Amino acid sequence: MKISGRSLERIMHSYTGISPKQFSRISRFQSALTYLINTPVSRLSEVAYAFSYSDQSHFYP
Repeated sequence: MKISGRSLERIMHSYTGISPKQFSRISRFQSALTYLINTPVSRLSEVAYAFSYSDQSHFYP
């Protein structure tokens, strides 16, 4: 793309109001929430691990 990481961050922030990292965290949480709604699970920790959270306590947006 011939653009620095910092420039990409500035552009994304100007269009969305959030950083790429924050967008990634929100997107991952939203995917996990959709999975949780559509799939029966016995423990929340299963969902947390499936979406690469280190454990259930880190499962937050």
